[in-house]
Amino acid sequence: MCEAGQLGKDVVAERTNLGWSKNRSELPTVSPPAATGNAGPQFEGKVGAFYLLSLLISSEPRGPPGATIRTVEFQQRASGRPLDDVIIQATNADGSAATLEIQAKRSLSFTQGDVEFRDVVARIWRAACKPEFATTRYELAVAIARTTTRIERSCQEVLHWARQLPDGTKFAAHVNRRGFSSDGMRDFIEVFRANLLAANAPTDDDTVWRLLRRLQILVFDFEAIGSDDEHRVRERARLTLISEQANRAADLWPVLIEHAGACARAGGALERAAVVTPLTEQYGFRFDRRADLRLVDDRLAEARIAHSMRLMTRWAGCDWAGLSLSTKPMRSLKQHRILHITGAPGVGKSAIMKHLALRLQPEGRIIVL
Repeated sequence: MCEAGQLGKDVVAERTNLGWSKNRSELPTVSPPAATGNAGPQFEGKVGAFYLLSLLISSEPRGPPGATIRTVEFQQRASGRPLDDVIIQATNADGSAATLEIQAKRSLSFTQGDVEFRDVVARIWRAACKPEFATTRYELAVAIARTTTRIERSCQEVLHWARQLPDGTKFAAHVNRRGFSSDGMRDFIEVFRANLLAANAPTDDDTVWRLLRRLQILVFDFEAIGSDDEHRVRERARLTLISEQANRAADLWPVLIEHAGACARAGGALERAAVVTPLTEQYGFRFDRRADLRLVDDRLAEARIAHSMRLMTRWAGCDWAGLSLSTKPMRSLKQHRILHITGAPGVGKSAIMKHLALRLQPEGRIIVL
């Protein structure tokens, strides 16, 4: 008997054991998935709403620093987007196009037995096969609600190394050097390589490096009690509204989540006007036009003593990208906006600061004062 047929018999038997009648009219009413939904779509809606906030103020989206957001798209697999949950279309400072594809997963373990991560890697490879992947700024990301020490210490560190090192050969040499990298980092790369093989993709060092340097793991902690990320988005919502409506920021955030979910169910795409119009007409929100500070950002970026930043990431010919620093500062930054690093002279405060800045560089702009 086929598996589906056996499953049908099991379901009938279970209903009989529960005392359910075979008469359809007497079966309990079950709401359709679109009406109930599970935590996965809810998390995806919050990630989408986060980027809709960026769209409302035409700001730099998290993921491609220096770019200006143009549209937020949802569920675009039919349009050829392998990582299809949330797609950000943006414009770089030089006017060229930037794309960020995001797959939203409440949790991933990034281990060999993680079937969902295997699917994500297959999607990454399909995205990498597109011609524009090699010719444009094309970033890929996994959005997760929960992080772990392994993710921060191993997975995020691997992605940081891939961006800092110039080619696949040097990347592989760093990773394979015992005592220089960790077993957890090597394990993550081997899982990634095995998942590429399962997707019939090349697994050579250059391909692995080329894909990992385009990948980001973005943590959106929207589920914890007293979530700081939830607090931040409400503060950001307040800044989008005119001063007279600042007290309505707490109302705007759930409306944006609902708006993102509705657009996702239709596989839609939103420009700023398509977001502002219904929020204004249906809910009475009024939005402020923030001053364009991109020129100021550019000046600050130019003045950040970039040469010193590069010099201070090297010591005795050794690249700081190869040194595993404590993950405690990263965990602290997940919970608080400001991190105060203290310690005696010479203990490595500057090194930790620069390591954190470089780790977070793919998500946003670094300013050094």
